[in-house]
Amino acid sequence: MTKWLQQGKCCSKEHRANHMAAKTRLKEDEGQKVNYRDRSNSEIRESLDVKASANVCQLRSILKRKDIGTGSKPQKRVRFDCAYKDDLEEQFEESEDSDDVSLPAEHARPLPDYLRNPSRYTCYSFCSSSEVGEESNAQTWEDVLKLDTSSKSTESLSEHDDAPHDLPKSVELNNGKRSIMSLIRRLSVLVAAAMAIQSVASHNYDDALTKSILFYEGQRSGKLPSTQRITWRKDSALRDGLELGVDLVGGYYDAGDNVKFTFPMAFSMTMLAWSVLEFGQSMGSDLQHSMEAIQWGIDYLLKATSIPGFVFAQVGDPYGDHNCWERPEDMDTPRTPYAVSKQFPGSEVSAEIAAALAASSMVFRPINRGYSARLLKRARMVFEFADKYRGSYNDSLGPWVCPFYCDFSGYQDELVWGAAWLLRATKAPYYWNYVLANIRNLDKSSSFSEFGWDTKHAGINLIKSQTPYVPEPFITNADKFVCSVLPESPTVSVSYSPDDRAIHCSNVIAKPARLIQVARSQVDYILGSNPLNMSYMVGYGKKFPKKIHHRGSSLPSVIQHSQRIDCVGGSTYFSSSNPNPNLLTGAIVGGPDIKDYYADLRADFTHSEPTTYINAPLVGLLAYFKSH
Repeated sequence: MTKWLQQGKCCSKEHRANHMAAKTRLKEDEGQKVNYRDRSNSEIRESLDVKASANVCQLRSILKRKDIGTGSKPQKRVRFDCAYKDDLEEQFEESEDSDDVSLPAEHARPLPDYLRNPSRYTCYSFCSSSEVGEESNAQTWEDVLKLDTSSKSTESLSEHDDAPHDLPKSVELNNGKRSIMSLIRRLSVLVAAAMAIQSVASHNYDDALTKSILFYEGQRSGKLPSTQRITWRKDSALRDGLELGVDLVGGYYDAGDNVKFTFPMAFSMTMLAWSVLEFGQSMGSDLQHSMEAIQWGIDYLLKATSIPGFVFAQVGDPYGDHNCWERPEDMDTPRTPYAVSKQFPGSEVSAEIAAALAASSMVFRPINRGYSARLLKRARMVFEFADKYRGSYNDSLGPWVCPFYCDFSGYQDELVWGAAWLLRATKAPYYWNYVLANIRNLDKSSSFSEFGWDTKHAGINLIKSQTPYVPEPFITNADKFVCSVLPESPTVSVSYSPDDRAIHCSNVIAKPARLIQVARSQVDYILGSNPLNMSYMVGYGKKFPKKIHHRGSSLPSVIQHSQRIDCVGGSTYFSSSNPNPNLLTGAIVGGPDIKDYYADLRADFTHSEPTTYINAPLVGLLAYFKSH
């Protein structure tokens, strides 16, 4: 059955290393790891100019096992997706605006086979393949050095007189009318998170939107604000970065664990910012909360890029974390920082951060130009770092990141994606020329229909096709993407419609109303218009997942149980058949299997675990349908 999570039509398959395979690899590469550790520590000592003691970051052998120490066999990690200056460090030493930024008020049955051969968690797009993949901060920083807090940002966003006249104005919250074709392109963004099903049910999109944004407060790491609405969560990871004398407190936990992975976190912020830019005018009172969610993540990305020549790609030892079932408030597993650098590059994570910062700079421009300028300036610098020191963090941090968020599609798409967002934010001809020159590196790829934290192809084509007078291949590939998600489309071969009113998918004509229908059907499926009549958003509707794979949600809150629950002590709660005691409102889980079956088992992380990047694209969809 064609539906929201039709794993059978997910995008290209890539395999994640399982526990034993990764362990073997780590043993074989021990010499390489020691060499990397020594060289990396030496580089950090020489480059890190801070007043606090610069302790050496001990890079540990880490593996991911998405279960706990209860005797079960290790399982595979699911892959979630369907002209430069010579002195770069000087460029990083920018003036920063350190003032706090405030926002304006305003059935019982046997376990299915997928537990043994898990398919993808979710994907934002798909291709024609029928194969199923297996892929898998109390006073805190008064005791720690604060970086970049004394200088002020003086960059002005208005100095872009060199922008080409044929480029569009930046999109702000109160957009004017657009052409019909521009509408189609915007609707293509809607379909970017969708697969095709039919549905006629009506849903409360306003309520769903509010909850989808509230979810991010449950994923916060660091010192929580007094405005925290998910009150069962408390402060956590208040010493992140302390061993290096760097403030890495804050940000988001990616999913049901307690690790901060910068690559997917940055993508989540890019998508949230895109949602606000396109549909913020439809969010109403939720707009403020959306911007707060973005700022929480973006402030962390500023910290992660605050040291000249380094970008922090991860905080936390995933192997230790995934062998424990602990609340983030209790966790005592190593909070090891991992960074890429000039010698050990990571272009994909750096370029995605640049994209998130650039997109967010446009979100905040109408209300706080100083903060917006700071974001844009950092975006430029981090992008330059990513492009000048090219390489994948698979190679530099592979043993530590690849069992978790290994970049399977390469870093070229992130470079073009980052440049595309910088072009939209600055209108500088340099980025336009960069996109045109480097899109060739993606032209031979058949990934035009893929979009997610790892693969940006469809997103690049969609964002560029919104620009007037765009040359090929952007429009053609954007149209191919639209055709690839239409259930009635017999082929991915398309012809461009000269009347600007439809997209032709062979003999099938896709008009705006049809694109809206397809996108709505996907949202409705997630919200409960499915064979199980079950919402896959926690807290929405009468029936929704109760036993999600999430540590904080499944363990008693600090309010209910003030005593510490240690690593082993949490195992009882993990294996319990009782519903989670804490409602992670708005969390969207991986969803059902190919046969529309959802077991609602905590151990079935493939289908029961929420992530920040599942929710992020849906925010824009819900905002659109709330007002349409």
